[in-house]
Amino acid sequence: MGEKKAATIRKAFFGPVTNEHPSSILQMHPNLTVVLDEEAASEIQAFLKM
Repeated sequence: MGEKKAATIRKAFFGPVTNEHPSSILQMHPNLTVVLDEEAASEIQAFLKM
């Protein structure tokens, strides 16, 4: 199930802040915790290992 969300998660949290992905504004929050299953996080693994 989460794999269908992977691209949206990547765009929302690692792309530019845009109206196309309203949740992208959360990037501006200084103390945000996001909980994802492995499938939903599959497209952001490279960003998390930085």
